Amino acid sequence: AALIDYMPEDGAHTGMRLLMTVLHHLPMLAHVRYLPEMVELYLWIHKSFRHVVTKDEAMTVRVEHILDENLLKQRFGSVTSSHIRRVWSRAVDGVNSFLSANDSIVNWDCEEVSVPFKDMGTCSLIAILSEMDHPTEGNDFLFMIINNIVLQYNNFVTAMTEVTTGLDRVAELHPKSLVCNSRSSVVLNGMLSSTEDILLGLVESYWIDEEINFNEAKISAAVVENMELICPRPIKNPVSFLREKFAFREEGAGTTADMDRTSDAVFCDGFYYFTRNEDLALYEEAKQCANDGRSLKGSAEADIQHTTAVTFHTFSHSDWRAMLEGLRNFTEQRALDHNGLGFPVLNDSQTSFLISTMDDCRAAELVNFCGYQLASEAYRYVGLPSRLAE
Repeated sequence: AALIDYMPEDGAHTGMRLLMTVLHHLPMLAHVRYLPEMVELYLWIHKSFRHVVTKDEAMTVRVEHILDENLLKQRFGSVTSSHIRRVWSRAVDGVNSFLSANDSIVNWDCEEVSVPFKDMGTCSLIAILSEMDHPTEGNDFLFMIINNIVLQYNNFVTAMTEVTTGLDRVAELHPKSLVCNSRSSVVLNGMLSSTEDILLGLVESYWIDEEINFNEAKISAAVVENMELICPRPIKNPVSFLREKFAFREEGAGTTADMDRTSDAVFCDGFYYFTRNEDLALYEEAKQCANDGRSLKGSAEADIQHTTAVTFHTFSHSDWRAMLEGLRNFTEQRALDHNGLGFPVLNDSQTSFLISTMDDCRAAELVNFCGYQLASEAYRYVGLPSRLAE
């Protein structure tokens, strides 16, 4: 603020106009550094719980409950759950800071939308889901806050571009590429940090104690010289490139007995959700065969779960189906060899692991883990950007 007091309102030099533009917009960019966590949380919620919760469930369950550390570890393992918890914590800090700075108001076009909570950590799941066709038709507060921050940032980029007309136009950042630790998020945060650090360093270097003022000509020249280092990249429109309408699980799609062959999601075993009925049928057949005479646990043991995930980390959906088919045939026929039973093509380490697992009578646990991979949440989660941050 003290620096602005010393700056002329209409600097004659390009560097001074650029400096004034940055100083004017910096207070409004305070929340941009939280965008990677907000974007990743938005994507993770919409992918992981698609076709999993009903609308009524989303209205009653709180986000902090589904992000309970113990629950996350059961579904995604300790490494992934720790990462998601960090994303959640920082996203909450960013959203709460935005709400506090804007009196719980988010702008959408020319409309002011009142956000019904001051702490995202205690809000219901429905409040941060894109449940309707248009954001202002109901809830969708996380996306509207993301969009608001992107708009403020892009306004800053536009103002900078108008001053730096001599520079080539830079490519836009895709909002989905802004997830934590991605190249785009590093570029974004690096730009914000370098802009502030470089400009403040330059300004301090050209303070004249005798005149109690700044050397405007030298500051302007230095800013122009460093212009390429502080030139920001715009972000593509989140409405077109980020937002997706959430798909709720239909009411009544709850038990195996009333499976609808045309349904997008069915419920199985009180634990796994499947998006394909044929996957559910295969899992139940393999489970029944493997469970004959054994006690199948509610979830895979930690050691086999981790080892299996590492050993078969390249498997696709069709590979996991083939694994279940092979395990079903192996346990049903009480076979002595895994060849010719429908297993996918395996390398030496995968073959050794499979043989040792079946020799140890742990086929039931392996079936359970394959079912977990075919379940809708687990299979969709593999493709999420947050996986890259592990």
